Amino acid sequence: MTIFRAFAAGAALLTAAPAALAGQDAPALAARAVRFWLPEYGQTVVKAFVQIPYAVLTPTDGGPAGEMAYRVSVRVADSTGLTLMQQSWMKHAPAAARLPGATGLEILEFNVVPGKYRLELAVDDSVSATHVGKTLEFQGFTGRPDASDLVLSSRMRVPGAADTVPVPGELRRGNTILTALADVHLAPLDDRSRLFYYLEAYPAQADSGTLALEVVSREGQSLLKVPARPVQVGAGGGVLRGQLDLTGLPEGEYDLVATLALASGQVTRRAPFTMGDLGAALAQAESRRAEAMVTDSGYFGAMDQDELEEAFAPLSYVARPNDQLQVWGAQLSLQAKRRFLTRFWQQRDTLSPGTPRNEVREAFYQRIAEANRRFTDQQRGSGPGWRSDQGRIFIRNGEPIEVLRRSNVGTAPPYEVWRYAGSRDRWYIFSDRTNFGSYELLNSNDPKESSRPGWEQTLGPEALVDIGQYLNIDFVRRARSRVQ
Repeated sequence: MTIFRAFAAGAALLTAAPAALAGQDAPALAARAVRFWLPEYGQTVVKAFVQIPYAVLTPTDGGPAGEMAYRVSVRVADSTGLTLMQQSWMKHAPAAARLPGATGLEILEFNVVPGKYRLELAVDDSVSATHVGKTLEFQGFTGRPDASDLVLSSRMRVPGAADTVPVPGELRRGNTILTALADVHLAPLDDRSRLFYYLEAYPAQADSGTLALEVVSREGQSLLKVPARPVQVGAGGGVLRGQLDLTGLPEGEYDLVATLALASGQVTRRAPFTMGDLGAALAQAESRRAEAMVTDSGYFGAMDQDELEEAFAPLSYVARPNDQLQVWGAQLSLQAKRRFLTRFWQQRDTLSPGTPRNEVREAFYQRIAEANRRFTDQQRGSGPGWRSDQGRIFIRNGEPIEVLRRSNVGTAPPYEVWRYAGSRDRWYIFSDRTNFGSYELLNSNDPKESSRPGWEQTLGPEALVDIGQYLNIDFVRRARSRVQ
């Protein structure tokens, strides 16, 4: 017997599971075994879904280089305790993936002959030595069954021509792809109240009949009955699938009971699911939105057309020639603009590239907001502060280490001098020539900036001496040498 790990090698699915029921702890390790029939060999195919909660794991480091490392162990034994198969493997996941409710998913597959079996699962954390386990008991079909086990999911789709390969965490059966879950949690919010079901029928010959569905509480109370619908099943077997909108179902634990009645006989299958609390679902949805906003794609994905234009406008302050800002325009769709901005800032994520957060992008837009707060000329309505000369210098360089402010020196209008330290000290001279608080750049030693012609005459000799003493530069002599 061999275990087949039915997902792309090395891949893991991150799922943010809905909050547990009020007063109830989430399970440490969730697992479920689902049985199908393999007619050509007369054997039972077992699919086991295992969800590993990242919360029980300890990362090697909380930084971008940190990771979670753990060993997954699997043992299949028969009714006498004899080990039929035993395997284990190491798994790794980035520390940044250790979010509330996040899990790693393993999908296992193996075949068994008729009999009783026990599936033992264990996860051992390499850092903390934490051990979590789960045991499932099941039986191999004694012969051709009328139907497979009932499979429930929160997502199911029929793939198109360009969508034939399941992504990690999905299970494909024939022309159906569904999200594989050990615990199916629904929530009374948006489309998360939809429950998808999948059942395979195995009649010996073509048959017809009905399929009835019922939602039953764990206490046995029937809460919802779906009228039986007619079904047709071919000679080689058939798939019965669909969805239920369970909006309004109270918080609690339930079973979906499927009754398949064919001319050849009747069979009942049931599978568990949970409906969460509305308040918890709303809180989790808000938490997910907040987490998504941390990423570049989430930050720009929440913006509308006008907000995207505002986010793009100041990029010229930090853009490089290969950024191709000229492609931005009305011809780009909303999604294309979001992708453009996401790619622009991902290329600048140099502080912690291995984490969802982009501190460089956050700092830039924080400076935009601060520039608007400080430098917007409210009296003249001259536009947002980031477009001003002082706003531009602040966004590019941040807070100056020193500022010289003067409101009355000789005949000069109010002026400010900003100084920055770095590989080369930079300084910038601004003047409020209108006396409305709108400062313009007059002169700088920054090669990216140009000086305003006649700036010395704008300030006058007293101010030039004052600024020269502050910067240790003789501006008066420089001005005279240019005149001569």
